[in-house]
Amino acid sequence: MENNISTTEDNDDFIKQHFSYQLSLFPTTWETLEVHYPNIKFQANLLYQEKFLSYDPSLINELEENQHTELIFLIILVFQSGLEKQYVISMLNSNLQKPYCYYLNALSWDFEKGKWISILDIIEEKYEDFLLYKYDSDLDTIINSMDEYELNELKEKVDEALDKIYEKDI
Repeated sequence: MENNISTTEDNDDFIKQHFSYQLSLFPTTWETLEVHYPNIKFQANLLYQEKFLSYDPSLINELEENQHTELIFLIILVFQSGLEKQYVISMLNSNLQKPYCYYLNALSWDFEKGKWISILDIIEEKYEDFLLYKYDSDLDTIINSMDEYELNELKEKVDEALDKIYEKDI
């Protein structure tokens, strides 16, 4: 099955994390999940009753990949985060879509903006900042290593290049 990108009204890029999932070859059983989440079936039923969970857990014996992903996302957010229920509701309603098939290791909640952002977007932004800093730092190192004659020669070359640009604009 092909991955379909689902977007919100403001077209946040991180929604690319929300795929139409291909069914797992090996569905997860409740017993397997209870090893890491002892009250998972009870919590799943609560999440369904509160209309967070998109499926009725009492009707299934094995969870497909999308069901498993949604359940773990909600359990961590609702039961393990320590956040108040109303705040969790506002987080879920900010820029996520149901079913909540998101991976928390791919998202970050931006408290200042009040929305979810992609970890990949944060990394990309920080990397661009790093490259800009590295370029500036490298340029500073080169300039600091030059004497007055070399700096004047560099200035002349820069002035010539700027003159050529200005001539093209006229």
